[in-house]
Amino acid sequence: MAKKDPTDLSVEEKLKTLYQLQTTLSAIDEKRALRGELPLEVQDLEDEIEGLNIRVEKIGNEITEFEDAVAQERSEIDQAQASVERYKMQLDDVKNNREYDTLTKEIEFQSLEIELCNKKIREALAKVEDKRKELNHTHDLIEDRQTALAEKKNEAPAAVKNYSNAPMSVFFNINKYTVASRKDLVNVKGLADFAKENNTNLVVTGYADSATGSAAYNQKLSERRAATVAN
Repeated sequence: MAKKDPTDLSVEEKLKTLYQLQTTLSAIDEKRALRGELPLEVQDLEDEIEGLNIRVEKIGNEITEFEDAVAQERSEIDQAQASVERYKMQLDDVKNNREYDTLTKEIEFQSLEIELCNKKIREALAKVEDKRKELNHTHDLIEDRQTALAEKKNEAPAAVKNYSNAPMSVFFNINKYTVASRKDLVNVKGLADFAKENNTNLVVTGYADSATGSAAYNQKLSERRAATVAN
């Protein structure tokens, strides 16, 4: 932004302008450093979310395996119970002690099988419960990381808007549209580069001292000064 001649400014105004310029440039440097860190932080969060999604899939598969095992054990219990009932019916028709002992042992064996299957079912169901808790916790982590990721992605645009709105002064000598100090253009270039990096537009406005020329002359001079800064 081009303003009135430096000779028309008081010492206090010059100091304020200098401080404003230093603050803007410091903010740009800070934001550049932050933008260098943001892609890494975003990538870390995306990688973590991907890993958590893989964990969710793995836990889901483990739960399915445990539930399939429970179904298998229950099927074996049904078969064992059917065998027990059949052997008990056969006890009524035994012809000797040998047959009785054989059937009794089969009943005992099938009863033990039923107890073992019930134990395996209890263990599997306990593991399913633990896995479901782990799954819920992992879903909570994913939600938390997704929120953090969205915040990180929004950090840079918000900061760019704040910093790019900060004004910057460039001074000209009386009746001139060449910059009084080339250092001012270096600062402008730094702000312009930062705006390009963040796809942000800058507004350049030219001014002239109303006490040293007509309105038409000052209008033309202001436009040339603005063009000098813009180019």
